[in-house]
Amino acid sequence: MVDQQVLAYSYKGSADTLLAAVRKACVEMNLNVSDEQVTPTAFELTAGEKTNWLSTNWPVKFNLKAEPVGDTVALTIRGASGMGSITQSNNNANKAQGLLSLIAAYAPNP
Repeated sequence: MVDQQVLAYSYKGSADTLLAAVRKACVEMNLNVSDEQVTPTAFELTAGEKTNWLSTNWPVKFNLKAEPVGDTVALTIRGASGMGSITQSNNNANKAQGLLSLIAAYAPNP
């Protein structure tokens, strides 16, 4: 993968609520979820954009992993593309930040 972006979110609620927010954010961003592993306290999923042949950027693929850490759930978002372009780094960063912002909006900390 080229130019990987890594972001984190510390959620002070249940993993189920965070998972629902992640799924909703993926739908909002038109990401296809291709792989999902869920346990009662943790989850990991892979979601990616469809290829847009008219864009100057390659599709971004995300790996979202949540695991309990004390009384919080730590979410790690890794976003990357398979190829690079002149604008790819900014595109990856913007998409990862947008996904994190949606998740935080759908699952705000109390």
